[in-house]
Amino acid sequence: MKKHRLQFDLTPEALQALDELKEQAAAATRAEVIRKALRMYSWFLKQRESGTALMLKRGDAISQIEFLPW
Repeated sequence: MKKHRLQFDLTPEALQALDELKEQAAAATRAEVIRKALRMYSWFLKQRESGTALMLKRGDAISQIEFLPW
């Protein structure tokens, strides 16, 4: 598989957030976090396009999630 190198400029706060996500996800690298985030974002956009309703359940409480039109 051919790979492409990208370079990002992040604020110190964004870098800290990325590193916290890396820890929480037990990811090996920052790049792994970004790849997983891209897959999840793609999935959410596909769900929004298809009109799917997403729900959150905590105990017996169920809440519907509204997609924001970014």
